[in-house]
This record gives sequence, C-alpha cells and structure tokens, in this order.
Amino acid sequence: MLTGCKSEKIVSDSTVSIKDDIGVDLKFDTRPNRIISLAPNVTEALYSIGADSLLVGVTDFCDYPPSAKLKKSVGNYLSPDFETIISLKPDLVIMYITNSSGPAYKTLTDNHIKVFASNPQDISGIKKMIADFGYLTNRKIFADSVTALIDAEILLDDNFSKRDSAFIVISVNPLMTAGGKTFVSQVVEKAGFINIFDKLLIEYPVISAEELLKKYPAVMIFPTDTTDLGKVNESVNELRKSSGSAVDSARLIFVDDDIMFRPGPRIIEALRVLKNKKLQSTK
Repeated sequence: MLTGCKSEKIVSDSTVSIKDDIGVDLKFDTRPNRIISLAPNVTEALYSIGADSLLVGVTDFCDYPPSAKLKKSVGNYLSPDFETIISLKPDLVIMYITNSSGPAYKTLTDNHIKVFASNPQDISGIKKMIADFGYLTNRKIFADSVTALIDAEILLDDNFSKRDSAFIVISVNPLMTAGGKTFVSQVVEKAGFINIFDKLLIEYPVISAEELLKKYPAVMIFPTDTTDLGKVNESVNELRKSSGSAVDSARLIFVDDDIMFRPGPRIIEALRVLKNKKLQSTK
C-alpha cells in the first residue's frame, strides 16, 4: 500500500503560501521541513507522498504505517502535549479540525506556531488534502500519483449491474449511520452499494430501530476492529436486540474501521475491500 516514495529530487528552498481549510492564509519563506501531525489521517497522507522524513512528531493514535509509531509522540490530538510540541520547534503543525479541536488550535497559534487546519469532508476533500500536502512539501508528483490512484479505483468497475441497498453501522448504541454527504457514504456508494440513508443531511445521524426496520437493507456494513471477533459478535448481537429481523435478513460485511473512518489515502483500500466483499457475497 501507499507508504511513500523516495526517488523524486526535492528542492526545498522555495517560498510558499497556501490557504487552509478554514480560510487562513499561511506563508513560508522556505518550505516546512519540521512537521508535526496531529491526526492519523494526516500522518498517513504525508507518508503516502513520501514526506515522512519531515515528520518530527505524531499523536499516540498515528499507527499506520507501522513505522509511524517510531516517531516522537506529542500525545492526544485533542489535548496534545504543548511543551513537547514547542520543544520540537516545528515549522508547521497540521491538525484535523473538528468541533472539539478549537482549544488546541488556539493554544498552538497563541504560541506563534503555524497551524494548517485540515478538514476533508468528502472524497474531493481528501484529494485536496493530499494535493495541499504535496504542494507544502514539494512532493506534487507523488501527491498527483496518489490522487490519480483514488480516481482510478473509483472508475474501476464503476458500472455495477446491481447495487445492493446498504446500512452503514457507525455505532450500535446509539444506533448511528452515515449521511450521504460524508466520505464514508461516498466510499460505500462508489464501491457499488446504495446507502439507504443517503438523503439525510446530518453527517452522522442517530436513527431509531423503527427507521431501520422500514428500510430492510440487503447489506449491513460494519466498520469495526476486524481482528477482535468478540467485539464484532458483540456489535451484531447488540443490533439484533433492537432490529433482529433486519439483521437476520441482511448480508453482513465487516471492514476495518481505520480504513473506513480515516479520511486519507487508504480509502483506496476501503474501496477495494468493499468491492471484493460485494463480489463474494453475490457469488
């Protein structure tokens, strides 16, 4: 899988300016060469374009590729260790902006640390994020290659003769799914399924068992820790308590939650896995 390329000649002494995802203009006299990532998807994106050598710090949750775990930890992405971050003297901190990350963003900027706020909400946003990182790190060729792979995987087998209705299980208690505007829903749709709640405007709405029972999807997609069979069975049994007939009539598909929930380059893997699962379930 995409964990970086090393052959391109890198020219780093270039002035760059860029607008981040919350509209803040960032300017650098030279390209940043000491970067801290405060999100797993950011770390994966930087590795995918061969910019891992620039990473001087990551969060405790940055576990892919495995070599990312060898990088200096700066703690939790919502409440990072600011002393450690400052001591690493980063040229740039890249963080995934959410409703909960505002305080960390403010603390960093108050300490005169340049922060790139990343907020990819859909597949187009993921491609933009990768392109932005390619520009910032002077690895445009690699970034273009990654985004081209995403496009190629989407186009591959795009004309599905049969698209099964699918319920995306974000959580069981409360019962939560993915609305149609999310990258999770888009990945599922591009893999040949129809999200039964794609008309919902809320990104990740909580729904009732009654709403699910009215839909009776052909497939239920569980993004979960596929290495923990106990957890998988627990989720299925919990859902069966409230929506037994819908669960029993559907084909169950289990997908690694990291590749489904992290808006980054591994959506390529998520697409491939879902397509293979769809093919297997129709044989």
